[in-house]
Amino acid sequence: MVSLLDVIFNCELSSLCSISSVWFFLFKDRLIQQWNEIRKTKRKFLFGVLTGWLFLILMTVFFGFISGILRQFLGLDGQGLNQSNIQSTFQEQPLLIAVFACVIGPFMEELFFRQLLLHHLQKSLSSWLSILLVGLVFALTHMHSLALSEWVSAVGYLGGGIALSIIYVKGKENIYYPLVVHMLGNSLSFIILVISSM
Repeated sequence: MVSLLDVIFNCELSSLCSISSVWFFLFKDRLIQQWNEIRKTKRKFLFGVLTGWLFLILMTVFFGFISGILRQFLGLDGQGLNQSNIQSTFQEQPLLIAVFACVIGPFMEELFFRQLLLHHLQKSLSSWLSILLVGLVFALTHMHSLALSEWVSAVGYLGGGIALSIIYVKGKENIYYPLVVHMLGNSLSFIILVISSM
């Protein structure tokens, strides 16, 4: 018997795949141009991705630590709904959550938050203000309600949003830097989830 969670997740996955296709079509020329730039400087790209990944891990741990302190100070239990949803979906559909969390999600988020939003904000605001705003919006989109516990959980995502935005700017707005770093970061989280579920 198919559960309601399966139906919702499969519909959401289909919608996200469709939206990803539209995003790819809209940014196709720029994506191809940036890919060709990377092919010319493979070592530089690899170094940028590895240092970016370490930076993402450090920022995520630091902001996660702050989120944990706030959670203790405010007497909040458990974890954010986003993480809970990922864990419960993993129990039902591990392969689908792997594809979504490690490939489709990062692709869509990077095209929207970095390629579209950050790129255009920098035209009228300073880079640092743009990075902070995009990081904040990134964190807020990982909230599932306006409960205090969700605001505190969003602090953890703020670190990742800021880190990926900095990587984008430092990589001369080549989307493949934050995209690959984001995929690696989510893949590491997924591997940890798999190991902790054994």
